[in-house]
Amino acid sequence: MPVYRLKRHDLIHSPPEREQIGRRPRHSFSRRGLARVISDQDGSVWLEAAIVMPMLILLCFGMIQYSLALFVYNNMFDAARHAARELAVGTSDKHQAKAKALSLLVSWPNGWNVVAEDTAMTGTNEVRVTIAVPGVQASIIKVVPMPDTLQARVVMRRE
Repeated sequence: MPVYRLKRHDLIHSPPEREQIGRRPRHSFSRRGLARVISDQDGSVWLEAAIVMPMLILLCFGMIQYSLALFVYNNMFDAARHAARELAVGTSDKHQAKAKALSLLVSWPNGWNVVAEDTAMTGTNEVRVTIAVPGVQASIIKVVPMPDTLQARVVMRRE
């Protein structure tokens, strides 16, 4: 292994200037000072975050809103299907089918409109159950656009 020996000129060095220790050089507007201020990127992260974050938050709330709307629609369709099945088989009349549909619906959006129709008297031999709720009542975030009415309709043949 080689041995290194220090010489006298290696030990003598000039101390760093006071402004360079732990400080950033101050920008002045002389010569290229403005160019340094413009090319400084410390604030660009905050600016980009301020531009992008509202869009990301709106996107997340939109996904939550439409997921809840799909949940409500699925619940409406399932309740309408069960009520229409009972009406088609003949185990209940239209008032009991409406009560059955209302009992199967979730309690969150108020204002359910349930219509159970037995069209056997008109000669079509079908039953219809329609469940609707205003889109405004089914939304939790008023910023995200929703359809005017969420509606589930089931038509079955009478057995």
